[in-house]
Amino acid sequence: MKNFSLLFITLLFITLHTQAQTEFGLNGLGRVVVESDKLDGNLLKNDSTTTNKGVGGYFLFDLGTNLKVNNNLKASAILRVKNEYGGFFGEGTSFEFRQIMINGKIGKYVSYDIGDMYLSLTPYTLHSFDEMYNTYEAEIFKQRRQIVQYENFMHKNDWRMQGVHASSSFQFNKGIKELSVRAFGTRTNPTNDVDVPDRVFVGSRVGVVQSDLLSVGLTYTGILDIPIEQGAFIYKNNVITGDVKLSIDKEQFGVSLDGE
Repeated sequence: MKNFSLLFITLLFITLHTQAQTEFGLNGLGRVVVESDKLDGNLLKNDSTTTNKGVGGYFLFDLGTNLKVNNNLKASAILRVKNEYGGFFGEGTSFEFRQIMINGKIGKYVSYDIGDMYLSLTPYTLHSFDEMYNTYEAEIFKQRRQIVQYENFMHKNDWRMQGVHASSSFQFNKGIKELSVRAFGTRTNPTNDVDVPDRVFVGSRVGVVQSDLLSVGLTYTGILDIPIEQGAFIYKNNVITGDVKLSIDKEQFGVSLDGE
């Protein structure tokens, strides 16, 4: 089987910025994929029923809208328009929201996110590990990988989740340099209102930077089902870890030691 794939990736950035009491901006990403497949061989010569070639693909465009009322309230949404090849005058075109998020600050110290977001903590609690064996791949495979990562919300070491997240940090002049606190709650599986319960994933972290030499942290994550009447199985799993980082950074050399 011979597969000839032609990828056209077009990045379209539209910037529209107006400033009065609020700020509003637009950005976008477009992609066109054309695939041509062909089957060849002796078995196909006398076969009149099997299609031995075909052309497929799709066009999509993600339109991002960003609204900033002030530093305490921001909102963003991404609307996707997608059309599979083979449609006629827009037939088969789909519209959907790819992302909706509200974020901002409460007072001076607490930042919050509500909606679709990327979250990560430590390698043993919440962490998306890097893929392997892609350092020396060909450019055509790199483009395909970028599409897969974008479509599956793969961003660095973060997990894509939907819920509520809050964080805060405090600076000190004596004893310690910084104290940071984070907490979040997300839903990983919805209930069917019969025998499958809601499954939620919650977590929190407290980090202390004592100095440029030493920093420590305590992290908790838990996955649990919200009990329902006819639920046959209730799942629960809690993880608590502590971590420490020692760093020595001199002009001549640098050493860092991490443990969890």
